[in-house]
Amino acid sequence: MPLVKKANTHHHGALREALLAEAERVIDSEGLDALSLRSISKAVGVTHAAPANHFGDLPGLLSELAADGMKRLAVRQAAAVEEAGPLLRDRAHAVARAYFKFATEHPGLVTLMSRSNRLYLDRPSIKEADALARRVVDDLSEENRKNKKIDAVRAAAERTALRAMIHGYSMLYLDGRLGPTLADLPEGMTPEAFFDVVLDVIDFP
Repeated sequence: MPLVKKANTHHHGALREALLAEAERVIDSEGLDALSLRSISKAVGVTHAAPANHFGDLPGLLSELAADGMKRLAVRQAAAVEEAGPLLRDRAHAVARAYFKFATEHPGLVTLMSRSNRLYLDRPSIKEADALARRVVDDLSEENRKNKKIDAVRAAAERTALRAMIHGYSMLYLDGRLGPTLADLPEGMTPEAFFDVVLDVIDFP
């Protein structure tokens, strides 16, 4: 059988990565509902049982893909913070812009990362990746709390507002719902530049 022979050409770790890469390609280009274990098995050239050996079932695969996406996003945001300079405002905006850029490059993946009903949230890989993804914003929020000498409740509110703005703005853009707003802005103002204005609602010194 050709499929079996082709499956044997994949190293164990390489096959896992190939399946995840194909799954990401499908959800970014065709949407989450177009994904199935059977379709990615066929695309990668392995038996239909192969994904189950690595992920168990479709939610298992999606959970590992989401965890991988969270880690990649966290790395990109951390790099953006390092490049932004000493001002807290600039670093907060850099984190937001990094998220927005990642979302526009990987729309299906970012949508998946927020779809709790499609993931096994109790998986260690998801918990670890989620904590890593949160750490960048948490660190900025803690620095802001110390600088402004605000209480824990206010700090938590600002941290939540920042997360909501970052994710919400990105998803509104991906869904095309910012179109009318962006159309009313001065000519030449990009979605990224307008995002900076939105973020200034939160006072980061």
